[in-house]
Amino acid sequence: MAERDPMTIRWLAAAVTDEALLHSTLASSGGNMLYYANLPALSPSFLASFLYHKTETIRIINGRVKDISKVLTDESLAAIALLVTGQTCQGITTR
Repeated sequence: MAERDPMTIRWLAAAVTDEALLHSTLASSGGNMLYYANLPALSPSFLASFLYHKTETIRIINGRVKDISKVLTDESLAAIALLVTGQTCQGITTR
């Protein structure tokens, strides 16, 4: 039996205990499905779900910014990194 990747185990444990990381993980997964499977055309409700998780992540992180000790955690930084990576990989930018 193959051993599991320790990063995957740590990530999943963190994602189920930190709401920002959970929403960011769900938004990242949804974003990949939307981008690569063209799901907006197939399922508008899937797009709504993706946007919900993305905006929830942003809302939670914005709330944490008020207290530097809350935003400078591995979970908060990972949630932010996921959002940035998703935007970069999908080529979604604003100017």
